[in-house]
Amino acid sequence: MIAHDPKLIGNPGSRYVVSIPVHTGPADNMLGYVSAFMWALLINATYFVASIEPFSDRTQRPVEAAYDPLFIWWNISFKSSNYYKCLLPPYVNKHCKDGIIYLESGKKMKYTHMLGVNDYVNFQNNLVRNSYDLIHFIALNRGYTYDIFDYLKDRETLSSYGLTSHTLFPCLFNFLFKMRGDVCSPACRRTAALLRPNERFDHSIIRIGIQIRYASHSPYHFNCIDQLLDKYTTKEVILLLICADEDVQMTAKERYGSRLLLPEGQPANVTHVHDR
Repeated sequence: MIAHDPKLIGNPGSRYVVSIPVHTGPADNMLGYVSAFMWALLINATYFVASIEPFSDRTQRPVEAAYDPLFIWWNISFKSSNYYKCLLPPYVNKHCKDGIIYLESGKKMKYTHMLGVNDYVNFQNNLVRNSYDLIHFIALNRGYTYDIFDYLKDRETLSSYGLTSHTLFPCLFNFLFKMRGDVCSPACRRTAALLRPNERFDHSIIRIGIQIRYASHSPYHFNCIDQLLDKYTTKEVILLLICADEDVQMTAKERYGSRLLLPEGQPANVTHVHDR
């Protein structure tokens, strides 16, 4: 990766990928950030997350509300949002036009926009082929890290970093983000301790996170969990469930017992867990 400069000054690089927040929850946004960071890795571009004013809905607070940069300083503020205004809500009747941005260093660079990078052809056409002296403003809220290993050249690039299809997302997430200490409640910290982070390199422990958005989908999720438990019979499995439905939480607790962790320790409504 090219050395990061939080203000695009000094000796700027020739390629930038800049994530633009979308009007969705923080989890979906972070899926998009990690995927965009992966695209930046693949084209050796500098990566940033644009800092913008929060949307009106309290659930749409920026990632900086809960996380700090860790190994690279990805925060960036542009003097004007005009460069990527077409990627901000509302998303109807908008047409993005490419343009030119003048950096503080005096360098002139072209910029372009992408609303979603969830298929390989889109990536090849818009990022790989047109990646020199260009800033890519990208807005997406879906992940695309697992299937990328189906493509030999990209698999070789990511493998050179020691990444696999299973470790790519968590490694990139942990490279980008560090949770702020004032965000996690006491119950949250107790739950985090039960995940035994100091033993993360112990391969006899498998940690599985489950998010169930809709209660009606819980049987499918439980079936998936059961299959994983059958697969890892020789491992110690720790399950962490995120779900706003108290009945689903209670059913899961009865089904999986002490192996299942809940954010508050006991079944409780966590619809607004992001507000803690």
